[in-house]
Amino acid sequence: MIRCIVTVALLTSAACLAQVDCNDGSCCSTYIEINDPRRSIKAIWEPGQDPICDRGLGWGWYRFTSFTGGKMPEKKVSPNRCGTQAPIWLDGVHPTAIGENVVRRACVNVLDLSNGCFTSFDINITKCADDVFVYYLRPPWYCAVGYCAGFGEPCPYGKEGKPPDCHDLPQEFSSDDLDDPEIAVADGEEIAVTLVCKVNILNGIANWKNVTYRIEWFAEGNLLKTETFCGNIPIGGQNPSPCPDATLISQLSGEDYTIGSWISCNVSAMFTTSPKNVWSPSKAGTILCSHTGESNYHTTASKL
Repeated sequence: MIRCIVTVALLTSAACLAQVDCNDGSCCSTYIEINDPRRSIKAIWEPGQDPICDRGLGWGWYRFTSFTGGKMPEKKVSPNRCGTQAPIWLDGVHPTAIGENVVRRACVNVLDLSNGCFTSFDINITKCADDVFVYYLRPPWYCAVGYCAGFGEPCPYGKEGKPPDCHDLPQEFSSDDLDDPEIAVADGEEIAVTLVCKVNILNGIANWKNVTYRIEWFAEGNLLKTETFCGNIPIGGQNPSPCPDATLISQLSGEDYTIGSWISCNVSAMFTTSPKNVWSPSKAGTILCSHTGESNYHTTASKL
């Protein structure tokens, strides 16, 4: 019972504090950008999703810069919109003249109570250019409450990009799913020794369709050869069938390295689900090929 009383007290608190004007126009160059497509009125919050919460927002001038739009809505926004549970919308219109600064009431819609303006506070708005507005915002005192901005269609929750080119959030491939590379001399080789690097893919990952693999050959730290497996996939796409569905195998011709050098085979992997994904930390195996006779070679293998 006490908990409910505290919650209601917070919700009904209104802030009517003095606002900061922008008479010198400095707010049009010193604002903080908020680039979040989920603030669009078309971003519907659903249970199980992390709602936007602006309780940690600092007081100051902000500009919404997402591709979904940079203008706060001037009409009531329904609950569970703008990627949050209680959206903040403007009960008023934006300034029309460039350089004009106005004070408007910002309403918080909690469960559509009080006609969608259960609690409110004043914010400043300055028009900096055509369709460019900056807002002097303050943090709400509770969650999940967030400012609305924009009217465009964002990517689905958990995706990023711009429709229709939506893709998964960046994810790093774990090198724990790659076995240590093993290097050996190809069967039947004598004079021109071809080296073979084999890498087992662990934990069933070889049956996945959304991973690209890379094997790099080095001699004394100098790159000799790069070979990519399961590549040439569009961002967000995947192979039509499990890839590689087997052990990775790469060969290095004896013509590509000098006898007496330490040769390294490095393997790494990357998900194809996002353009921001990066190669995993590599695992490496090394081998030393030394010439002991006219047609005899001695190999010493080790793991880094």
